[in-house]
Amino acid sequence: MNRLKSRYHQFTDLFNWHNVLFRHKLAWIISITLGLVVILGSATAIIEENHPQANINSIPEGIWWAFVSITSVGYGDFYPVTWAGRFLAIILIVLGLTVISLLIANLASLMVEEEEQKELSLVHDHIHDLEEKIDRLIDGQQQVHPQITAPVKRGKRKRG
Repeated sequence: MNRLKSRYHQFTDLFNWHNVLFRHKLAWIISITLGLVVILGSATAIIEENHPQANINSIPEGIWWAFVSITSVGYGDFYPVTWAGRFLAIILIVLGLTVISLLIANLASLMVEEEEQKELSLVHDHIHDLEEKIDRLIDGQQQVHPQITAPVKRGKRKRG
């Protein structure tokens, strides 16, 4: 149970929305997708409006249909009946699958990146601790045998 809570907190901490949306270009993906939903939904409504069997009769209905279709929900309350409308539906369905794939891939990338950052921080802390121990050992050895450890001391790296 603690592991599940830990994963939940990792998952929720991960969503610094500014970082997620802008660093991983998700804001662009979402904006372009919403723009295409409006454009393709409106175009479908315009194409379908004069067909006698059309059930997409207005631009708001076309946008609703496009949004439902791109999310792969597809209620079936609205659907294109013309070939041109169906062609736009194909484009919208492929676009929806692509966007969902991009979002899932970015989410997975964020989770892996966060875990790697934590591990890298732990490694850096461990290295710093080891360097301090080595410095103390060298200082102790220099006090006991100054002629042996003096050259080692002079070659020591400077840390910032």
